[in-house]
Amino acid sequence: PNDEPRNRAELALVVDAGSALEDEDQRGLAHFLEHMLFNGTASFPGGELIAFLESTGMVFGPDVNAYTSFDETVYTLQIPLDDAQLVEDAFRVLLEWASAATLAPEEVEAERGVIQEEWRARDQNASGRVQRQVLPALLGDSRYAQRLPIGDMATVQAAEAETLRRFYEDWYRPELMAVVAVGDFDPSVFEARIRETFGGLENPADARVRERFDLPGATGARYAVITDPEFPATVAEVVFRRPSEPLVSVGDFADLLAAQLFSRMANARLAERARSAEPPYLGASVRQGSLVRGTDTLSLSVQTEEGRLEAGLTAALEEAQRLARAGFTEGELNRAKADLASALEQNYLQRDDVDSSVWLGALVDSFLTGGVVTSNDADYELAQQLLPDITLETVNALAAGLASEDRLVLVVMPDKEGLAAPSEAELAELVAAALSGALEDYEDAAADAPLLAEEPEPAPIPRGRG
Repeated sequence: PNDEPRNRAELALVVDAGSALEDEDQRGLAHFLEHMLFNGTASFPGGELIAFLESTGMVFGPDVNAYTSFDETVYTLQIPLDDAQLVEDAFRVLLEWASAATLAPEEVEAERGVIQEEWRARDQNASGRVQRQVLPALLGDSRYAQRLPIGDMATVQAAEAETLRRFYEDWYRPELMAVVAVGDFDPSVFEARIRETFGGLENPADARVRERFDLPGATGARYAVITDPEFPATVAEVVFRRPSEPLVSVGDFADLLAAQLFSRMANARLAERARSAEPPYLGASVRQGSLVRGTDTLSLSVQTEEGRLEAGLTAALEEAQRLARAGFTEGELNRAKADLASALEQNYLQRDDVDSSVWLGALVDSFLTGGVVTSNDADYELAQQLLPDITLETVNALAAGLASEDRLVLVVMPDKEGLAAPSEAELAELVAAALSGALEDYEDAAADAPLLAEEPEPAPIPRGRG
């Protein structure tokens, strides 16, 4: 239950199946199927489903959406709760998405062009061209690298309706699906409605095994240089892969807090270098994210002026190496703890204003990964208990990961006359030199003392006119 926004509910049908499960003749059909579920179900054939959704005032994007990734497909609806028939119809839509798609051949034929246009708009530009080269470098020789969600356009153009139906019948089955509901309602009423609506679905007797896929293990340093005439900036990134673990215990939450402290402190260091008299880069940052299910990334990224790639990347790598060798100071840790505690307190104070879409996303992730959903209240209370006990040694152990040799060093820059891109061998030499150089000890210039040594005497306030 959540009353922000009032009198509305967020609903999701979550399918634990995405492009990684496609057969060889289905590359791109998990995403194609996502489109087809808006083009006809048993009660809403042809274009009647879209017409129905639009007739209720729902708008594609804010109220109705879907996405397909490597490992899952998720459909969402936001509905008003003041119309009982609309609520009933919305659950019927979810049920028929799960079990009664028509996949009519004529609708499949009509949708091919839509997929082609989406591919052209999303992939046939600088960002898409770069991504198509970056992902194989990140994913290695894995199932994921062979099954990008957008798929193979030749397969999409040739696929028959029955090939789509085979994916639908193989993977859209109750044991791989969940319904999530968040909103301004009595949860017991909605739970009963979900059980009544979906309880009749049955798993097939000869269900295919839902395989899980991994990325290759440690492969050492890898280098990639990508140029594109339309890419607007010079960017370098060092990416480290690491296993991801769901949040299931208090110890996991303490690890999460330590990771957040590490990011704050590392980014403060990089920002300090950017404020120097002669800044070597326009900006640099450390961030942690998810690559595919089961694998997270730690990335050091830097953006430089044209022609200053070597100076900028060298400076960012030096800061990373300084952290890996010597870690942080107690002063940095104390400031980061205070900042993080303040941010969590703000979240706690806003605990009654969390949008239902936020809870929906958290619950979807919980179903897919097995992680526990925590509240702003719990986060704040746990942080008050755990933050004081997080030691410098713990955070410095995370910083040591910046020295891992299992890394991808990636440069993306414009392809233009007068701007020379390094070869992969030259990039490797640059990185080796930056990581092996002598480094001075870091001096924590930010004192914990008051901003002013002495408090000045108050000045008289002149009287205004009027």
